[in-house]
Amino acid sequence: MIIKKLEVGPIMANCFILGCESTKEAVVIDPGDDSDRILMELAKSELNVKYLINTHGHFDHVGANKRMKEVTGAKLAIHPEDEPMFKELSHSASMFGLTAQNSPPADILLKHGDEISFGEINLKVI
Repeated sequence: MIIKKLEVGPIMANCFILGCESTKEAVVIDPGDDSDRILMELAKSELNVKYLINTHGHFDHVGANKRMKEVTGAKLAIHPEDEPMFKELSHSASMFGLTAQNSPPADILLKHGDEISFGEINLKVI
């Protein structure tokens, strides 16, 4: 498995890229900001993003959702209790003197026990 950790955005939130070495399918976990940097890392590893997974809805973890989804066509996933935060990202960021674009709605609402598969890799939601 390919694992890359990036510190993104002004708050330096952790973003992870996980990729299948044989199929080159990947997921991006918490694309908080710096979409260009995330996309460059994906291109360097020749990875194709299947899912954008958000661990929670704070702007520093989901701020690049919109651009990442537009560029990659990946499906966006988050827990249903955090999805309403997608509509408030610009407001939330402004309280810290920062900017963020609101996120598109989730394609997948995750719950405990769900599995996300990409390539030969399966992740289990806990």
